[in-house]
Amino acid sequence: MGHSTLEDTIAAAARKLDLMAAQTAQKIRQAGRRPTVDPNETLSRLRALAAEILATADRSTDGDDPEGVAMAELFQALDEWIERGGFLPAPWLEAITS
Repeated sequence: MGHSTLEDTIAAAARKLDLMAAQTAQKIRQAGRRPTVDPNETLSRLRALAAEILATADRSTDGDDPEGVAMAELFQALDEWIERGGFLPAPWLEAITS
């Protein structure tokens, strides 16, 4: 069996998230509530996925998915920026203040 490519890793992670989202949405519908987002859980999952994408890209000898790697790098940069006290992106700040 060959090495897993970054594209395979991203696809597998996306399938897992899709399944989890579908299961959660079904539970919420059964309970009669509107779907909601848990920002803390979402952030935790995004951090884990970004780290996994970048770790796989570092180990990969195959062609990487440049868009997936760029997205992971941009997410990590934004996350670190906000954690260090940087300002929120304008659309988020406007949503909070309006």
